[in-house]
Amino acid sequence: MEEGSVKYLLLLALLYFLYRLWRWFKGPEEGELVKDPNCGVYVPKDKALRVDVGGRTLYFCSRRCLEAYRRRERPP
Repeated sequence: MEEGSVKYLLLLALLYFLYRLWRWFKGPEEGELVKDPNCGVYVPKDKALRVDVGGRTLYFCSRRCLEAYRRRERPP
């Protein structure tokens, strides 16, 4: 390998490392996470299904979890 190629590869590796470091310090791009009361999965609040139940707001990861929660919480 030529010396110029090695320098080029080292520069690319350094740039990639700096990019990854910047992404790590920046943190996740999603907004606030909320927990689905049915399955326990955390989902971004802006993408979750939102339902008001008994004066409190619940967030669900999917319609399936919402329906399962409603079936489970329905009084007999």
